[in-house]
Amino acid sequence: MNLLSAAIIINAILLTTIIILERKRPEKTIAWLLLIVIFPPLGLILYLNYSPTKN
Repeated sequence: MNLLSAAIIINAILLTTIIILERKRPEKTIAWLLLIVIFPPLGLILYLNYSPTKN
């Protein structure tokens, strides 16, 4: 396992935990999780830019 693979796996695990703990509507949670699992780097960028919990 190289460094990039490890970073993607850690990214997916951390974002999954954060998204589940936010207590959003279930359909939004599932949509974010699918995006992160299918496209991890893109999912991270989109989540950081478009997450409804931004201040």
